[in-house]
Amino acid sequence: MKTFSELSREDKLKLMEAWVDGMEIQCGGEVVKYPEWLPGVCYEIVPQMPQINWDHVSDRWNWLAMDDDGDHWLFESKPTFNRDHWLGGVYIVADDFASFKKGTASAKDSLVGRGASDDYMD
Repeated sequence: MKTFSELSREDKLKLMEAWVDGMEIQCGGEVVKYPEWLPGVCYEIVPQMPQINWDHVSDRWNWLAMDDDGDHWLFESKPTFNRDHWLGGVYIVADDFASFKKGTASAKDSLVGRGASDDYMD
């Protein structure tokens, strides 16, 4: 990871713009509310998980995840990640739901469960 001074102007502006737009910025693995943009410090945007309003989704579907190709899926049971995609029984496309929001997390880190814990419906 590069320090702030090592980043290109474009990358610095992306970080600052993300912060201005309300995204969280982390430094050393901790979220910083007001980044100081110090030259020797590494900053990065905290990945955002995909989101969906579960109130508008049938109780049949309990998990939301993204594949490496950018497709998002709702699963009945908790899927497992295999190289670049999620495997796990019956699933449907999530992108068609009006409340769906893509997020910025990597595919392997994108699994979201219905409810407060990802252990829901294990």
